[in-house]
Amino acid sequence: DFSKIEAGQLSFDKTDFNLREILGGLLRLFKEQIETKGLVLTTEISDEVPAYVNGDPLRLRQVLINLLGNAVKFTKEGQIVLRVVLNEQLGEDVNVRFSVRDTGIGISPEKQAHIFGAFSQADASTTRDYGGTGLGLAISGQIVQMMGGELTVQSELGKGSVFDFMIVFKRSQDQEDVRKDNPLREVFLKPLRILVAEDNVVNQRLAERLLKKNNHDVTIAQNGQTAIDKHESEVFDLILMDVQMPIVDG
Repeated sequence: DFSKIEAGQLSFDKTDFNLREILGGLLRLFKEQIETKGLVLTTEISDEVPAYVNGDPLRLRQVLINLLGNAVKFTKEGQIVLRVVLNEQLGEDVNVRFSVRDTGIGISPEKQAHIFGAFSQADASTTRDYGGTGLGLAISGQIVQMMGGELTVQSELGKGSVFDFMIVFKRSQDQEDVRKDNPLREVFLKPLRILVAEDNVVNQRLAERLLKKNNHDVTIAQNGQTAIDKHESEVFDLILMDVQMPIVDG
């Protein structure tokens, strides 16, 4: 990609895609790393952000993977927040702002000006301790620029960083049709953590498959007591429960 950028050969697609589906996939991608390090990864998506937009989903995903990957790499404790808001709407164009905030090691003011350069790291110790080529932010910055935006950073050493960029998308031509076909569809596009309390194995599998198909994170409880225990130890957005279950019913 870096060679293509230098040669002016990096290509971009224009296609309708589900923005929330892309974001939900990113959460699943980093779930294991986040849990291993004991971090918290959350998304904040403004209701004003369209569910469907027209642009290049793969390049957007590439930038967000790099920013989230860096946030996970350089954060030992605390949380990472991916925030998406509608910055401006002009006719068929929507200006969407993305930001990735972490509570990691941070970057000193004198180093911030250089981190978007090719093969650049904050300092030599960063490469030694964390690895990497120093190309990720350079490529991400160029991709954002070629999509009409600018990648910026605000950071304080030892207190974390915020990487921020805006991209202008076209509204998807299919969006109004989607809303007419199913007015509730947009509600279910936001990935949720769902606890399913159900003792029947077939029903468990059916519920899990349907919910995961809509990008939700599903946990199964085989009876009411297990559901209560999980509810007390974990945070869920929604609990679906059967009425008749062993030990404790719905």
